[in-house]
Amino acid sequence: MKTLDECVALFADAPNCMAFHTAWQNWRGKEAAPTTAQVRPEDLGPALRGISVLGANAPDNITYRIIGAVHENAIRVDLTGKKVTTMVPDGEEAPRLIRLWSIAAVPCGAVADMIYVRPSGAEHRARRLFLPVLSGVADEPRRIYMAMDMMGKRIEPHSQDASLTTLQQSFNYIDIGYGIPE
Repeated sequence: MKTLDECVALFADAPNCMAFHTAWQNWRGKEAAPTTAQVRPEDLGPALRGISVLGANAPDNITYRIIGAVHENAIRVDLTGKKVTTMVPDGEEAPRLIRLWSIAAVPCGAVADMIYVRPSGAEHRARRLFLPVLSGVADEPRRIYMAMDMMGKRIEPHSQDASLTTLQQSFNYIDIGYGIPE
């Protein structure tokens, strides 16, 4: 477990995550998490292309509401409106859903590093920052905003689609004021 302030050092080479961290902190003010009414996408500047939004409807129903350009370029697939388990290998669906639902339900944040593997075997590393945004309406799905930065070698335009993405190589929950999952 980390605190949000402890994560700042992880974003030295992840400008989208750093910009999202700064904007999210401003949006929430003195609250533990911002509401959808407090979100100002224009605060993200160029990092907006690195932001994806997930809708957490239920523990087994989490979908991509918006896919940022960085995310779509990494996988070469538009997942908007699709379940987050669409590109997850068999057997990894439940752990992925548990992690994401925990972010929405506690609520808390998370920082994760993962590797996208191309059918050719080429690997591309990504850093992701997940933070919740609370709904102002009772029947709206919970939202998880995710910033993503590609790390290391640049993905070439002719690269193949990413194969199924395995669970993050590293994953740490972030306590934003409500604690973290047990």
